[in-house]
Amino acid sequence: MKNFETGVEKIEPRELDAEEKKQLGQVWSQVILGRSVKPEKIEEMSNDELKDWLSSSLMSEIRILADEWGIAPDQKLIEETKEDIEAAEKSKRQMAYIQKCLENINEFAEQDREEKRQRSQHWDSWPETMRENKDFNCVGASMLGADLLDRAEIENYYGNPSGHIMNVVKLADGRLVYADFRNDLVTEINPEEVEVAGIRTLKIDNDLIDYQLIPVVDKNGLAEAALGNLSSLIKEASESDVSNLNPHEKEARRVAQQHQNLIEDVSVYDIYHTVFSDNMSFHSSLEMQAEAERVQLIYDFEDSLKELTAEIINSLGQKESLKLMLDNVDQIEEYLSGAGELSSLPDFLGEIFKKVKEALAELAQKDEKLALRMQSKIIGRIKINNK
Repeated sequence: MKNFETGVEKIEPRELDAEEKKQLGQVWSQVILGRSVKPEKIEEMSNDELKDWLSSSLMSEIRILADEWGIAPDQKLIEETKEDIEAAEKSKRQMAYIQKCLENINEFAEQDREEKRQRSQHWDSWPETMRENKDFNCVGASMLGADLLDRAEIENYYGNPSGHIMNVVKLADGRLVYADFRNDLVTEINPEEVEVAGIRTLKIDNDLIDYQLIPVVDKNGLAEAALGNLSSLIKEASESDVSNLNPHEKEARRVAQQHQNLIEDVSVYDIYHTVFSDNMSFHSSLEMQAEAERVQLIYDFEDSLKELTAEIINSLGQKESLKLMLDNVDQIEEYLSGAGELSSLPDFLGEIFKKVKEALAELAQKDEKLALRMQSKIIGRIKINNK
């Protein structure tokens, strides 16, 4: 594999002291899992043993939660997917199973969606908040996805591209699949394997996917994501301006106050950075800093389209609006490319795509190649969401 220069010094690891280990066990059990499962003599465990415990206890609780929510495919499908058969046929069954998992997760996510939109899901990254809010962000969705994939004995990993979490799946025939259970996207990828800051990384170029560098690690990474998000929540809750809270800050303060007696005297930030010091240099590498800047342009562009998307769905409903766009997708593609008009679309939809075209033109002034990629992504998502 290729190795990129990082431009940063590797963080020197150290073992947590006995008191920090006890604090981690208490916070992890009560705040993250929502039940007391702290192992005996936790103060005698090494950092590596702690990471294994964090991961196994997390996935055990996620399995309980997935069963409570009824999102696992039926046992017959699980057993059929696990059967020892020829690789090509097994891979077809695995893909069908993954699609069923996606369907079940989406169906649950859409329950009471209007009510859920009234609050931020930014911190729904661990079982306790997921259970309380009946919702999940990309971290929570990846945990659920990993559990469902494990049930069918499908090889899967934790992917952590810039600002996001998803699952990477290896099928029986060796093909790799990008599985984003939060954003309704499952698609095959053909990556080049490289190494960034000592981490195995998939380098991809796929119009449906915003990311080009995806670090791939084992599922201990999901525990890292949960503890890292808790650390960020505590920081945001303590630093936010109470007189002018955005939804993320408001939810952060609520959760922090709910668990104040458990976290007020614990430096979760220091514990997190100590236990998971091995991976800290990755997102500070020169390659990932450049990737983060590119991805931020995409986020800013997509934020500018959210209101337009809501207008379409509110006017026609999601199913009807997607069908209308699919029926006219060739015309939409030509229009966004500058080679046609939108004569077959209703006037209000034509006006919306006019604004989309203007947003693409604005993005092209900053990064022409990225604007073309976003144009391809818009068309690709219209097609894939109608399958």
